Amino acid sequence: EVETAIIGSGWGTKVQLPALRQVGIDVKSLWVRSEARVKEVETLEIPKVTTNYEEILQDPEVKVIILTTPVFKHLSDYVAAIEAGKHVVLEKPMAFNTEECRKMLDVAKAHPSQFTFIDHELRYLPTMKKMKEMIASGAVGKIFHVEGAIQSGGRAHNKRWNWWFQKEMGGGALFAIGSHVFDTLQYLTNAKIRSVNASVRTCIKERLDDDGKAHQATSDDDCLGMLDFGDFMGTFKVSVVHVDDQINQFSVSGSGGTLKVNHGKLEYYKATDLGSLGGKSELVLSETFGQVPRADVWQLGTLEIFAALKERLDDPQSQSLEAAATLEDGYYTQKIMEAIQRSSDDRTWVNVS
Repeated sequence: EVETAIIGSGWGTKVQLPALRQVGIDVKSLWVRSEARVKEVETLEIPKVTTNYEEILQDPEVKVIILTTPVFKHLSDYVAAIEAGKHVVLEKPMAFNTEECRKMLDVAKAHPSQFTFIDHELRYLPTMKKMKEMIASGAVGKIFHVEGAIQSGGRAHNKRWNWWFQKEMGGGALFAIGSHVFDTLQYLTNAKIRSVNASVRTCIKERLDDDGKAHQATSDDDCLGMLDFGDFMGTFKVSVVHVDDQINQFSVSGSGGTLKVNHGKLEYYKATDLGSLGGKSELVLSETFGQVPRADVWQLGTLEIFAALKERLDDPQSQSLEAAATLEDGYYTQKIMEAIQRSSDDRTWVNVS
């Protein structure tokens, strides 16, 4: 049986650990940042919990590293894992900047027998797979316009100060959530974003720490903009201070109609059904959330992508991870996000290069 280790105790223990166990992947080790945290996670019943990353890397039984540390640690943690002979599941975004992405790509190329994929779990949702299949088969015809929006109040006023609110540490909505939007739109359409015109903002400018002390937030919490794919246009909206029903919506419109997915429900508006006041939708597919604790696309996507990982570990010849985001995908997404930041700073269109 292939043993795995989770590096990071936030998302890694809340969502990834239950999903790994559910699909039958054994988690032998967990890295946490402090001895106090070691005691806090005792109830998770993981055989080894440690603050020593090197100790995990030296364990010959651990074959796969699930890397969920903050963005500013991705480069060093990833390089160490690959050089220790491990496969890696890498949390998004890939790295802090494109320079770090290039270094990670070089290391990966020097170790071709090990696999890495980026945990863009939305790709593995059944609705997303079906949507991509229908677009490829011509259901929307010639693409005119795409939209991607992920909004929630998950980091509204009550969220305490931590690294996520520091731009210099890789925090912010653009990196954490925008990376999903850009990856998903390009995955669905099989097209690259070529230029951007966007606004990146910090709406809540101060955050309180656990002691009630105020800190200036330097990372963004809200961004929106336009995307030029060359043959068609797109728009995006990302916010973590949107206090309303959560939105996780993607749509692709064209000469044949529109496909739209929102929170696990895929609908098709056929062009022949459209009138002056809109069209009549056909429900194509609804996600079944019975396998996860709540109706959450992130949890379901994580379960699906780890099921694909299990298949690949059981059979090295399996193509189950073929749809997963590669390091090259992550590198290009990083270029998009850096172009968006320049666009916001200069208030103009910027090419992705």
